[in-house]
Order: sequence, then C-alpha cells, then structure tokens
Amino acid sequence: MMAKRFAVIGLGNFGMALAAELASLGRRVLAVDVNAERAREAQAFVDQAVVTDATEITNLKAVGLAETDVATVSLGGRMEASILVVLHLTRLGVPEIVAKALTEDHGEILRRVGATRVVFPEKDMAHRVAERVSSRNVLDYLSLASGFGVLELAPPQEMVGKSLSELDLTRRFGVQVVAVKELVPERIHITPPPDRVVKDSDILVVYGPREAVRKLKEA
Repeated sequence: MMAKRFAVIGLGNFGMALAAELASLGRRVLAVDVNAERAREAQAFVDQAVVTDATEITNLKAVGLAETDVATVSLGGRMEASILVVLHLTRLGVPEIVAKALTEDHGEILRRVGATRVVFPEKDMAHRVAERVSSRNVLDYLSLASGFGVLELAPPQEMVGKSLSELDLTRRFGVQVVAVKELVPERIHITPPPDRVVKDSDILVVYGPREAVRKLKEA
C-alpha cells in the first residue's frame, strides 16, 4: 500500500510546526506557502516545499494537490483565503481536509465548504493548560470529540501503595486506567492488571467520559 501523501498549506507558526512533526514521523509532506522565505525554511525537513498562491485552484493543480491524501489548511488570520482554499481542495477531490479555524462561525463555514475536520489550536491548547494548572496532580489532559477524555495523573498520596483493584476507579468514578507510565525504571504498562500497586513515581493514564474524568480530577 502506498504511503499517504500530506500537504500543509500555510507555513505560519502552526503550519510550520505541523509540517515538521509530520516529517519527523516519516510522512511524505508537501509544504505550500506564498512566502518564499518560509518555504525555504520548510524545505530543510519536508519532501517538497513550493511557493505559490493557494487561493488559485490552477496553482493547487500545478503542484499536485489533486493527488494528495490529506491536506491541512492554516492561513493565519486570512479567513476568506482559508475558506477559498478548502473549497478548491474539495473540488479537486482531496479526501481528507483539515482546516484551522479562528472562530466557531469560521469553523462552520469551513465544514460547509468541505473540511472533513476543523481544529482550533489556540482554544484547544488553552483548555489543556487550564486543566493542568487547575490541579497539581494533572500532568496532561486531552478532550476527545467523542465526549471522552484522557487524563495523565500523578497519583496523590492516598493512592500510593494501593492496587488498582483497591482503588476501584471504575466503580467510584466511571473511568478506567488504560496505562501506567513507570518512571523508575522508565517503561509503560498497557492495560495494567488489577493487582498492580501504584507507586509514587507512577503516572496513571485514565480514560472515560469527560464528566467522569473531571470528577476524578477534582476529587
């Protein structure tokens, strides 16, 4: 099976970081920006970087966007431009279009013109940071679109020395411990057994409905 081809349109802070991350994962990446300096910077780590105006559908065709499997659109504060680019990508038949939105209304328009997924990076990051700083035991939090959440938790002292079955987080909070990150020695245990005893150097990875995860965090 041929590897997926990715395109990153717009090389601002978010787009550049995304292109670099995809490249580090070994993905085939085409980076597109109207700014030659940004394209040159991206050329250091992507397969191809081109300078072109993505708001023109002929330019997108010329650089091979019609053959792309996943295209991401991140054009900073240029709402109209991002909507136009998503529309062009839809017309070119790109199967997966991920677009960065600035507001809820902007996101709704992007969906209506063909974006298969809309992201709000600043809003999402603010939410994650708020979850982290609101509790000293929360190391990271990820809210999933399905209505569930994933929480990385440094166990409070009352959990240390007890087994997962003794803690019984499923009955008490409606969440599951899906992994334990052991720091000493450094390793991860997926689906740990019920008799696993929690150490003060462990990190618990907990999964469950958002409200249940929030209840655990605030307990």
